[in-house]
Amino acid sequence: ILPQGAEFAGSTPDLQTILFTSKDRLDPSDVDDCADVYRYRSGAISLISTAGEPSEAYDARFDATSGDGSRALFSTREALPQAAGESVDSDQAVDIYERVGSMTTRLSTGEGGGNAELGAVFRAASRDANHVLFETREALVRGDRDDAVDVYDHAGGITRLITNKRRGTHAAHLRAISEDGRRVIFVSRDRLTASDHDDGWDLYLKRGARTFLVSRGPDAGDPAVFQRATTNASHVFFRTRGRLVATDRDNSYDVYDMTTSHLRLISTS
Repeated sequence: ILPQGAEFAGSTPDLQTILFTSKDRLDPSDVDDCADVYRYRSGAISLISTAGEPSEAYDARFDATSGDGSRALFSTREALPQAAGESVDSDQAVDIYERVGSMTTRLSTGEGGGNAELGAVFRAASRDANHVLFETREALVRGDRDDAVDVYDHAGGITRLITNKRRGTHAAHLRAISEDGRRVIFVSRDRLTASDHDDGWDLYLKRGARTFLVSRGPDAGDPAVFQRATTNASHVFFRTRGRLVATDRDNSYDVYDMTTSHLRLISTS
């Protein structure tokens, strides 16, 4: 009997692993009455959002799981027990955690921070959950020199700034990532490449260490609105009033398709 009930949160594609949330204590290590994330696999239930001190307990929210179910991601304000060598979570802001086997690791931290009262918001993960994308105002690495929202990627134990801004102070927001997490699409008003000559909202693609302007063209002052990307993010579709190619002769919204080497007007007449 579950007095508090349970709610489905997610699953792997083969449905062999099911994630759900509940305020009931379904595992001996669950010592509070807050919402926790649980995993059901092979007939067994295990606690994913491992508990900290009961007096400082907060709800946990499921974020994502890897395709094979070995990695589970969740967010909470609760300061969970840190792994060996990991910095102590000393704030009550929302952080993102990863559960692999019996180990819980805080991902929303970096060389330059992680304990300011500025929360992190999970945005996306690669299919294998090796890349975890999130947004925060906190400067987690030395290259983040402003207090605007930035996009970060945690992979291989390292937190990297995706929206690296040498100049500018505007926010950036994630729009999509490829299945392998190596291509990241985001939007920003800052001029992040030499080909961006205006202060309007533009779409960018980050691949490795390189940043490409997606909504590029001679008349790109109007905002670019992300529509969709292919699973490998090799094609990015967006709409804008800007006339980005010579065949666009009006000021109406048009749909464009961008690759790293070619920009194509789709809604041409």
